[in-house]
Amino acid sequence: MTKKTKKSAADKAPLIKASEFATPERMRQEGGVSIEAVDRDAKGGVVQVRQRAKITCKLDWYLNAGTITEDMWKAGCRFTFYFFCAGKLPRTTPMYGDFVSGRRGQDPFASKTDYQIRLEKALEVLTPQEQDVIWDVCGNDQYAGTPARTRALLTGLRALAVLWAITNQT
Repeated sequence: MTKKTKKSAADKAPLIKASEFATPERMRQEGGVSIEAVDRDAKGGVVQVRQRAKITCKLDWYLNAGTITEDMWKAGCRFTFYFFCAGKLPRTTPMYGDFVSGRRGQDPFASKTDYQIRLEKALEVLTPQEQDVIWDVCGNDQYAGTPARTRALLTGLRALAVLWAITNQT
């Protein structure tokens, strides 16, 4: 006679199948949806899944359309990371008067962070046209627009991939 074991709540809960997860309309939007496992049980079975949009920024759109390669996409993502870590966003509040009491005239924001230095080194290898389009696409999440700007985006991302020695390791 076999002993009955109690099933845990995770074993009793039905797993949501990928076909039941997103509507057909949602599967067509933003390059579709990828399903990934969030939580697994001790045996490796999937307990919880989630859906993620495949296209979350303009770089993803260019990669999905086949305009850029995966190496260029990685270089663009690294530039985006440096852009946001360097704080290159417009100031939302004005600053009046002295910044630091007792240190008149010394700007606390004058010293550059590591990410600002990395961002400046990246911009040094680019032409002004490439700087402009990479700043727009990677930093401000805008489309390149014209074919000339798209070509500048491609050459700029290629230059950044060479600078950071990004190669496809898969």
